[in-house]
Amino acid sequence: MEHHCSTFHGLPRAASDNTDLSEVDIRGIDKVLLLRVLYNQARLTTTAVRPFDFDLARQVMAAPILTTDMPNVGSWLSISTFCGRVIGVALTRNTAQGWIYDQLNEPGAFDRAVARARQLTANSLRWRVGALQAGDRDRDRDREGEGERERTPPPPYSER
Repeated sequence: MEHHCSTFHGLPRAASDNTDLSEVDIRGIDKVLLLRVLYNQARLTTTAVRPFDFDLARQVMAAPILTTDMPNVGSWLSISTFCGRVIGVALTRNTAQGWIYDQLNEPGAFDRAVARARQLTANSLRWRVGALQAGDRDRDRDREGEGERERTPPPPYSER
């Protein structure tokens, strides 16, 4: 089976002996942003590819296995495809495995995506804190009869 825009053929191979099956810590990362980064960087698509759906991503990432501590449960949320892009990751609330994602894209692609999502999450949190502080300043100015509201900066991530 041949996929356009890809040198990958067929289904993912079984993990070879040198495949890194370790879990990556995703604690503190916005899971919707992580899915967005994985979606944007995925090379393979299905025939049903469509734009990233934030509402669907929020629903998927609201699964109890991703929102509740389940220390004795060995289950993962496996995401094979999302909005027509082949993802191939397994997630829990605090960890993820992306060796299939690496097979489908290139070695290290999953770790880079996690690092990017971590950076975007931090930027988003800084922006939110700044927006709250700006709102406080604006409210104080409005009370004093001064100035206009500062412009809201763009979201931290855009379509490619």
